Amino acid sequence: MFKTKKRLFLKLFLQFFRHLAWPDPKSRQNAVCGGFIRNQMPDILGFMDESHEKAKVFLGSRIRKLRNMKGWTQQELGNQADVNYKFLGEIERGQQNPSFNTLVKIAAALEVELPEIFRFEQEVLDRNEIETRIKEILQTIPDDAIRQVLLMLKALYPIR
Repeated sequence: MFKTKKRLFLKLFLQFFRHLAWPDPKSRQNAVCGGFIRNQMPDILGFMDESHEKAKVFLGSRIRKLRNMKGWTQQELGNQADVNYKFLGEIERGQQNPSFNTLVKIAAALEVELPEIFRFEQEVLDRNEIETRIKEILQTIPDDAIRQVLLMLKALYPIR
């Protein structure tokens, strides 16, 4: 049962962000160039407009914090996640941009859900600011994507 919910969440999560990133399939095709994605993604995290470098540093810091909470060295996490410990150190310092597969391996090794890796503590918002940002995002996505967001929220926070 838990794995089914986990798969459903991951599927909905990916579909939701795919709609945010490229609402038009033609723009997605144009954005891919030589295996790399050009900077056509919208400002999902709020602070990425300045530079994606900050996001890499925040991501690396978050992974380091989760690793330290387990009491692991980089080598121990690398062994658990099947990721080279030197590469892991570069990720933690914000020098490397890990692939989605690498992030999935790291999250599994740390025994956390993938979205937990993206909970950056540097951006502290009050409830009104959070609600405003959510409303702004919801206004930009199509109706079917809003339905998927509702399903995802119901799965995460069932009303009792």
